[in-house]
Amino acid sequence: MIAGEPIITKRVVAIKKLGQGAMGQVQLAYVRGKNPSTRIVVAKTPLIIGDPVQDANLRHLLRRENDAALFLGDHPNLVKGHGTAVDEETEEKCGLMEFVSGKSIEEQLTANSGRGLEVTVVENVLRGTCAGLQHMHEVGLVHRDVKPGNIMLDESGIVKLLDFGLAAPFVDTVTNGLIVGSPAYSSPEQLRGHELDGRSDIFSLGVSLVEMLTGRHPFVKDEDVVATMCNILLKDVPEEIMAQIPERLRGIITRMLAKDVDERYDSCNDIIRALGGTVEEDEICDANRDAVDSNLDGAAEQPSAVPARPFLLGFRLYFHGIISYLADLPKLFIQVLKFFGTRIRAIER
Repeated sequence: MIAGEPIITKRVVAIKKLGQGAMGQVQLAYVRGKNPSTRIVVAKTPLIIGDPVQDANLRHLLRRENDAALFLGDHPNLVKGHGTAVDEETEEKCGLMEFVSGKSIEEQLTANSGRGLEVTVVENVLRGTCAGLQHMHEVGLVHRDVKPGNIMLDESGIVKLLDFGLAAPFVDTVTNGLIVGSPAYSSPEQLRGHELDGRSDIFSLGVSLVEMLTGRHPFVKDEDVVATMCNILLKDVPEEIMAQIPERLRGIITRMLAKDVDERYDSCNDIIRALGGTVEEDEICDANRDAVDSNLDGAAEQPSAVPARPFLLGFRLYFHGIISYLADLPKLFIQVLKFFGTRIRAIER
């Protein structure tokens, strides 16, 4: 036990708060009795604000991230899931994820003061991210939120793809016009609410690559979300930005950013093949190379955009979600009563 630190559960001890976002609080935690390699984890707890609908949605997103991480298993370029625990103070479930010691690509770009990263670093990130996404796509999941903030390089240079809260089976991605994900990194079909497959993540990765190489977002205009979305839907990357990209990567990125999904690469393995020998072998992180080799060795000739047994996958994730919702129904019912009770007292005053 770590003396003097708050307890999340009887087996999980909080070490320190790492941050807080729109979805919830993130803490570094210690798990008692675990294998030494998995004792330090990241504990994610939903940010409860007292609105029954929004609170239920936040719980659902965190459950979805945890279920997806557990389903994806152990891959060197995907952050691993370690199950859940119940916070004894708030009685909220928290997801336990692998702790990655390093910086996100977004943090590295910020530290670089608007300049792009080294080409060898970007190519390493591209290979590692493609290896992780290929695994996701082969089991029928689309990430839906690939961006620099969700890609990390650990201290040894291994690429880790994070945040599976929006991951969904290919057969469950139609949103009927509702925008899911980060608009500035979304594909045209994602902005339109259409059905998605792995090629949507390829577009998002292409946007991220341009930003990594040039320090500039290819579509953002004056922080205007609507203008940015229009640029993604209708305009190509400005020529002055593309001119800053090394020639050997320009064609790859252009194809990744095709507006027509059928004109993009069919799979992330195809991108890895297109990279060929553009990076010296000793500059590629061993773990990333192993993941790439494993994916290429087992790759089928058919596009990864058509997963094997997608309906079975969707059923499994839905089944886990239904069980989680049923377990939370009593808590949700109590919250609804408290919510309306507060409103009634306010009116009476």
